[in-house]
Amino acid sequence: MFSSDHLLILLVFLHSVAGADTTSAMMAFWTLAMLAYPETQVRVHAEFDAVVGRARLPTLADYQHLPYIRAMVKELLRRRPIVPLITPHRSTQDDWYEGMFLPKGTICIADAWHMNRDPEIFGKNTEDFDPTRYLDPHGEMAPDVSELKKDSHFS
Repeated sequence: MFSSDHLLILLVFLHSVAGADTTSAMMAFWTLAMLAYPETQVRVHAEFDAVVGRARLPTLADYQHLPYIRAMVKELLRRRPIVPLITPHRSTQDDWYEGMFLPKGTICIADAWHMNRDPEIFGKNTEDFDPTRYLDPHGEMAPDVSELKKDSHFS
């Protein structure tokens, strides 16, 4: 049996590593995206230098002034969802989906990977890393790409 001290140490350890895999996976994909799409890297760097500069760290006050960087983060989450299958849900009533009957109580698992690549929502270039899909013609954050969520992706 674990002592309370051992349990506390275990909880601290688990808390400290929780999210480590997901964060490192997202950072790895971000690195890959910056290498594969150097024009995105150049634009992100230019926006960051213009708004924040090199003499200080960014603050939350900068958030609204960094639309391309915000769009890049949305695109990262759209292209590579950390958890491609969304938490299972149980249907609360009988339903039909694309000609299939789903009785009440059916466990449904949504595929965020596939939903984030729907060309009717995200355009024909869903396999491309394209932060501009979230921007209006003036380079500002566009109204949501769809009515999905406030984050504009299913992830």
